[in-house]
Formats: sequence, structure tokens, C-alpha cells
Amino acid sequence: MSKRFCILFLVFLTSCNLFDDGNRLQLERDASDWAGTDTSADLGNDSDVCVAPCDAPECNDQIKNGSETDLDCGGNCSPCGLNLKCGESRDCASALCFDGFCVTPICGDTIVSGTEHCDDGGDSMNCNADCTPALCGDGKINSQAEEDCDDGNTTTETCDYGMLSCTICDATCSKLFGLTSFCGDGAIDISNGEECDDGNSLDDDRCSNSCQTNPRRVFTTSQFTTSDFGGLAGGDAFCQNLAEAAGLKGTYIAWLSDSTGSPSTRFIRSTVPYVLVDGTRVADDWDDLTDGVLQHPINLTENATTPPESYNYCFTTRRVWSDTDITGTANSSSAHCSNWTGMDIDGKGAKFANWDEEGRSWSDGCQGNDCVAGRALLYCFEQ
Repeated sequence: MSKRFCILFLVFLTSCNLFDDGNRLQLERDASDWAGTDTSADLGNDSDVCVAPCDAPECNDQIKNGSETDLDCGGNCSPCGLNLKCGESRDCASALCFDGFCVTPICGDTIVSGTEHCDDGGDSMNCNADCTPALCGDGKINSQAEEDCDDGNTTTETCDYGMLSCTICDATCSKLFGLTSFCGDGAIDISNGEECDDGNSLDDDRCSNSCQTNPRRVFTTSQFTTSDFGGLAGGDAFCQNLAEAAGLKGTYIAWLSDSTGSPSTRFIRSTVPYVLVDGTRVADDWDDLTDGVLQHPINLTENATTPPESYNYCFTTRRVWSDTDITGTANSSSAHCSNWTGMDIDGKGAKFANWDEEGRSWSDGCQGNDCVAGRALLYCFEQ
């Protein structure tokens, strides 16, 4: 006898009121069991009306049976939707069963689900509040993970150029004072365009207050000296004294050569222009200075006046002690009044320059025997 027949038969009996003696209720219950609400009927147990076997549970029979946790879902059937009953998370399409019902996973519910790496219900030592791992450099400040800061990297930065102080976030996400770099700190920062840094804010020394190298000044002395000025060191002292008396800051040495040295061995080979004290350019740099022709004669003193003239000797009244070739090396004549001691032991005399010339004779002019009684000026160059 089929299950459908049993059900129809019972309906017929109850509708005809054939069981008014109290057995009607039992038949109704048996009919309900055979309809599937009692799992014993579906599992094939015999009843008083229908003989096993009955139909096996199916996932689309519109009956909650078998391993199903809700109607036709869960267990061995497809996962259940939201708010339907479940026994474990695999019964749910949302992959989360909570208190017997399928629910939507939410970061912060302390249940690790879906794409969550972790879920501690907020920031913790190992987990961020957004359920991602707590890592220094992730751009999320997690105080529970002992982070003071997090700028999205694990690099210890420095302060921006020009800042006197700043607080930075280091490679371990801790705050600390950063390293600074600014014009006037005494350290040349080439990467930020500094050419020099003398540790002060003065603008009239070799290094400007914007840390750019000022042009190197050059002048012809306003005073004469005899040839016994004491060698190269004596000539340097003569230049320095006059520069300081005129209020010129910096270090000045004489354009002189002898057997102990020359500008090519003693000078800083400038990469910035040489200028007169009034700013007139003499040469663009060392290479330009020593190429044989000046852009302008060195015809101003430390006081920005015209140099004095002496008696006419060696075809000029504008003599400068030199013995230096236009290349800045010692002249081959070795005419330096016995290393500028005022004597002429070897009889070579002195080699002069002419402060009013731009060509070769600006440094390598005439040669004359005027060591004992002669007098001339000196060229002085800032270093």
C-alpha cells in the first residue's frame, strides 16, 4: 500500500466521522507522521495503517528530514540562508552559525570567519580592530600592539630639510626626535643643494646664509712692498692684514711663486667666480683664471680704489711681484729675488706682473734686476 493511499484513506475515514470513539485523534496523528513530520515514518517504520518502506528523505521534498537543520538545507543538503537553523557553520551559506542560526559574519564578533585573519573584538597585541594582523608598517596605529605611530612603512625617516627639530615614526613604530639638516648646522648637505655650511648665518663670508659659496674676491694691494717680505708666508701675511683692515672676511694669500711653491700648489682651485671687491668678474673659476686671458684686469685694491703706480721700471709703472706663469705654476725663469728675501744671489732678479693687463702679462710680465731697492704691489686671492 502506498503512502499516498494511506493518507487519502485516513482523510476519508476522518471526514466520514467513522472514529467517534476516540480513535480519530490517533489516526490523525498517524496521518501526520506519514506526511513526514515524524521522522520515524520516513525512516521506514511500519504503522497501523501504512506498511514500510516509505519514501527516503530528499533535499527538495519540502520536508525537514534526514540530516537537514532547516527545511531542505543544512547537513548533507545545500547550506542554509541567513536566519535559518543550523548546527554548525558549514550548515550556513554565510559560513557562520551562531546560537543555532545562520548569521552574517561581522568583524568584531570575536569569531574568525570569511576573509578575516583574526577577530579579537578590537585591537589586541596580534590583531587590529579591522581583523587584519597587527603589523608595524600597516598604516594602522594599534596601541595594544605597543605602537606609538604607524606611517605605513618600516623606515626611520629624517626631518624635512630646513626643520630645526621634528618628531618622526621609526622602523619599530615608536616616536622619537628625527635627525635634522638645515643651512647653518655646519654640515654640507649636497643632496639639498648646499655648496657650503660654515655653521653661521653670516652672509659676507665665504659661505652665504643660504649655504651657497660666495664668489672669491681678489685685489691688488693698496700698499707697496719691497722684495724682502719674507717668502710666500710673508706675502700671505701682507695680503691678510690689508684684507682685515678693509673689513674683508675670509682667508687671503698672495699670487706668488718661488722655489717652495706656487698658486697651483697652494690655492684652492675655485669652482666659483673670482671677482673684484666691487663684484666685477675676473674669471669664472680656476680653469678660466689660468687659461691665459682674464675677463677683467685686477685693477682694484682691497678698498675698491685704483692701485697706486710706482716709478717706471721694466716698461711699466704698474708692477706686481709675481714670478708666476699664467697657468699658476712657477715661472721657468726662477726670478723671485732668492725666495723673496730681497737678495739676488743667482742674478735672475724678479719677474713682474702688470695689474692693468688682461692678457699674459697680467701674471707673466717683464723681468728685471730690481730686488734690492725695488718695490711693487701684490695680488691677493681669497681662498
